[in-house]
Amino acid sequence: DNIAKIDKSKYNQKFWYRTEFAVPAGYKGKRVWLNFNGVNKIGEIYINNTKLGGLKGFLQRGRYDVTKLVNNSGTNVIAILIYPMSDSFNNFEMPSYMGANGWDWTPPIPGRNIGISDKVYLSASEDITIVDPWMRTKELQGNNTSAKMTFSTGVRNHADVARSVVISGTINPGNLKISTTIPLGPKEFKIISYNDFIMSNVKLWWPNGYGDPNLYTLKLACTVDGKVSDSTTVRFGVRKYDYKNDKNGVLNLYVNGKRIYIKGGNWGMSEFMLRVQGEDYEPRIRFHKEMNMNMIRTWIGCVTDNEFYEYCDQYGIMIWSDYWFNNMFTGVKDEK
Repeated sequence: DNIAKIDKSKYNQKFWYRTEFAVPAGYKGKRVWLNFNGVNKIGEIYINNTKLGGLKGFLQRGRYDVTKLVNNSGTNVIAILIYPMSDSFNNFEMPSYMGANGWDWTPPIPGRNIGISDKVYLSASEDITIVDPWMRTKELQGNNTSAKMTFSTGVRNHADVARSVVISGTINPGNLKISTTIPLGPKEFKIISYNDFIMSNVKLWWPNGYGDPNLYTLKLACTVDGKVSDSTTVRFGVRKYDYKNDKNGVLNLYVNGKRIYIKGGNWGMSEFMLRVQGEDYEPRIRFHKEMNMNMIRTWIGCVTDNEFYEYCDQYGIMIWSDYWFNNMFTGVKDEK
C-alpha cells in the first residue's frame, strides 16, 4: 500500500493557515463575528496580529467578536496555527476523526486529518444573538393529525446594558406564529423555551419507504425596540421516536407509532481526507434513498458537517450516531 510508504513526519507537525479578507460594507455599525465551525483538533487563531484564542476538539466551535479588531476599509489577515496530535491517539486525542488513525476499513492517514475541517466565515449582528435553536416533537395527537411541540433557543446579550428582547418566529407551511418576550441583563445568556404549542393538520416526517419526509421551516428573529438584532432559519421534521424491547428482548424502533424495519449501512468519515463537504453530500445521501435504505450509522460520530444531517432529513434517512467513549482504549471500567 503506497500510503504506508509516505514520510509521516512531513504531516505530523505544526501548520499555518493564512488568508486575507475585507469586511462587507453592510456590516458597518454592527458587531462583526469571526466564526469557526470546526478545527481538527488543536488550533490558535489570530486576526491582524492579535490572538483571539484557541480551539481544542474537532466539534468545538468558535465565535469571536472582532468588531474592534477589524479594519472596515482595508485588508484584514486571519492566521491559524494547527498543532499535531500525540502518538497516543486513541487514548488521549478523542473525540477526533478516529478512523484517521487506521481501522479495519481504512489505513492510517498521515497527519490524521489535522487542519480546518469545516467552514470559516464572517457574520454580523446587533447586540442580541440567537444561539442553537431547536424544535422537538413532544407528542402526536388526534391519530397523528396534530402535534404538541417544544421550541428552545439560547439568547445572549453582548451589551453592557439590560435589554427587553422579543423572540418571534413563523413556521411554514401553515403560517403558525410563535412569540415570547424576555428580559436580558448586561452580558447575560439565557435558554428560553416555548412549550406545548400545537401544530394542526400536521404533515409528518417519515423514514424512506414509509411515507414522505415532510419538513417545515421556522424563520426566527430576536428584536429590540422593534429592530431585528439577529435572525436565523431552522428546518425540521415533525416525528416521534419510540423504542421498545419485544418479548425476546429485541430492540424495536417506532416512528410516529409505526414499527420500522431498519435498513442501512455505515459511514466512517465524510471521506478519507474530509474532501466531501456541502452539496457533495446530496448525491451520496440520495443514493442511500435509491438503494431503499432508511438509516445511516455514523461510526464514532465522525461525520461532522451540517449538510450531511440536512440531506438525511431531506431524503428520509434516520441517523444512528455513535459516541466516542470506548473503554477498550481509555481503561475506564464499567459500573457494576
